[in-house]
Parts: sequence; structure tokens; C-alpha cells
Amino acid sequence: MQREEDTARTQEELFVKEPWIVDESYEWYSETLKPDPDPEEDNIRIWVPLDLNHKAILRRLRFILDRYGEITWRNESDVFGDVARLTYQIEKYDQINLARNPEKKAEKGEHSKAGLELVKEFISILEGLETCCDFPDDIISSLKAEFFEN
Repeated sequence: MQREEDTARTQEELFVKEPWIVDESYEWYSETLKPDPDPEEDNIRIWVPLDLNHKAILRRLRFILDRYGEITWRNESDVFGDVARLTYQIEKYDQINLARNPEKKAEKGEHSKAGLELVKEFISILEGLETCCDFPDDIISSLKAEFFEN
């Protein structure tokens, strides 16, 4: 039997398994700002499922790199934005792993062993890229600072 709260929630939200419809305009909000649903009368808030696991995140990285092909000054900004979005997924993956399995905390810093392994492989892929641009140096530096220099 559904509780009254659950019934109200299901009437307000719709779950759709189509991640390509995500509103990317919200990606630049800071973590302190949570975008509220539009106040429009005809608004429907949609929650999109996202699997966060080692294999899925690396698959997304390879997909992005394959989609753009050669990284040039023309597409560097777009590639950077797409790959930077994955670093947010890595952070969430690490935080959730640490919360669920505190006994699997890395010896150094406030990260999970699973998170560190993922970051190592992610960086390895980025370091293997041949590019004439600054990408992916900023992302690599940021990940190393966050995960290995604490």
C-alpha cells in the first residue's frame, strides 16, 4: 500500500529512461545551488537514471573521445566540457563508494580505493591522447590534485 507522501510524489514526477534528454543547461550550477523545478503550471519534473560504476564512466569517456575523433583547436572546448562532466560523475562515484564501504577507504586522503582506481585509469586514457591542444592537461592536473596530492 502506498503512503500518501509516495502517492503525491508519483503524481508530480515522471521517470524516463532516456538519458539523452537531460537538460545540460543545469550542468554549470554550483553544488550549492540546486535548480528548482520551473514554476510554470504545465511543468513536469523528470528524473533520468544514471549508472555510476567504473566500467560505465570509462565507457562514457571512450565514447566522447571516439565521437570527436582528432582533438583540434576547433573542438577542444567541446571535448573539454564533455570530459569535465565525467569528473563530476567520478566525484559522486567516489563519495558514494566511501559512504557505502568506509572500510575500503584509501590509506591517504578522503577517497575510496575504488575511486582512486577509477581516476588512475581515467588519467591513463587522457595521458595517452595525442593532441596539439591544452586539453586534457587541466583535467589531469585537477584530478591528480584532488585524488593524489591530499
